[in-house]
Amino acid sequence: DLRQTLEDVFGQLEGIARKRGTMLRLKTERSGPYVVQADAQRIGQVMTNLVENGIKYGHDNGRVLVSLDEDKKHVIVSV
Repeated sequence: DLRQTLEDVFGQLEGIARKRGTMLRLKTERSGPYVVQADAQRIGQVMTNLVENGIKYGHDNGRVLVSLDEDKKHVIVSV
């Protein structure tokens, strides 16, 4: 569940984001899980890297918005 993975990542990076005054936000079109076929550890690493980069290289007192959308066969992740 990509939604749960991102919520876990947000929890792990909350302290870093708070120090920079950065708000973390997850935007989805629907409630419920976004199930993908992927190595859970690797996709967690990728999501952590993307969100952490958004915090580090974004503006102080900014925000990192992660959105999940889907079409018939894919989940589209935007950071």
